[in-house]
Amino acid sequence: MCEVSAERYRLVLDSIETQESEFPHMVTVALSTPAPDNNSTSRTSAPSNIWPLSSRLSSMKDLLAFKSPVKAISERKCEEYAREIMNTIVRRNSSDMREVTDICMDANRLVTDGIEAQEGEFPHMVAVGKRNSDEGNEFVQFCGGTLISHTWVISAAHCLHNIIRANAVKIGTNRLTDQKGVIIAIKHAIKHPDYKPPAKYADIALIELMNPVIFNTFIRPACLYQQYDTVPRKAWLTGWGATSFDDEGSDRLLKVQLDVIDNLYCAIQYNDSGIELPYGITTSMICAGDPRNNWARDSCYGDSGGPLQVYPESECFFQVIGIVSFGRGCALYQIPGVYTRVSSVD
Repeated sequence: MCEVSAERYRLVLDSIETQESEFPHMVTVALSTPAPDNNSTSRTSAPSNIWPLSSRLSSMKDLLAFKSPVKAISERKCEEYAREIMNTIVRRNSSDMREVTDICMDANRLVTDGIEAQEGEFPHMVAVGKRNSDEGNEFVQFCGGTLISHTWVISAAHCLHNIIRANAVKIGTNRLTDQKGVIIAIKHAIKHPDYKPPAKYADIALIELMNPVIFNTFIRPACLYQQYDTVPRKAWLTGWGATSFDDEGSDRLLKVQLDVIDNLYCAIQYNDSGIELPYGITTSMICAGDPRNNWARDSCYGDSGGPLQVYPESECFFQVIGIVSFGRGCALYQIPGVYTRVSSVD
């Protein structure tokens, strides 16, 4: 958990503990009409004129470009990684494709039914923090992140905008104190050029790792959600954040399923909140909460930068639709958390 600044480092409340390597890469519906239990989608309005602005950062545009009539680089790379991982987890014989499909779909059914996730379910999940050089492998987690390639992690810009600077990530384990996880130094961090704190817009960043990671059962990337005008009605949140206001965070990765909440309702809840939102809640944001369970589940301090994600039935990777950004406290009644909409990045 970050010890500095008023930035909203947020975690999972009332959540379920995940198993090792569950998240290796670690919508919009009206509140009055709860989302159905399936993973259907809902349309949103056209992109806001407020953000994204034209980006001046080629690497951000290259990795996160979604609106081209041809496949974006991120989409093509995701397909490439799928083929790469297929070759590492199955035997090379005529039934390779069938075996991979079975592995993916079994995991998907378990998640959908709300059962505790199995190992390898979230291999994209990354802990962003600081390695204590005086203590060897001691690692202090500040934020979450998502592995999207061999060398890149996506997170929140505000995680990289404070006094205590993150210098490493930990990948490949659900337990922060587990020695099995891989700690890799951060080579470079790129905040979106339109991120201007204390305003909350464009809260997204890329982290380049010093050394490439090798994909295996416990370390795999996630994909970036490609559609802007449709978003899933439900999504999974994962993180090591606080489970209550006075909690310092969880050693084990936690998961919870949330409903995507209508942005208009969300905007009303954040009106006069004291949070720096000069343009209100925009279409570059996604709101999510837990109206079905009295709003008991939410992100909280320490979850910032982590993924809000879905698992398409036709894919073997989670797709990230949002990044934990900010909120009004943790699990407050009728108050959704707010996430940067990944598909709005230009």
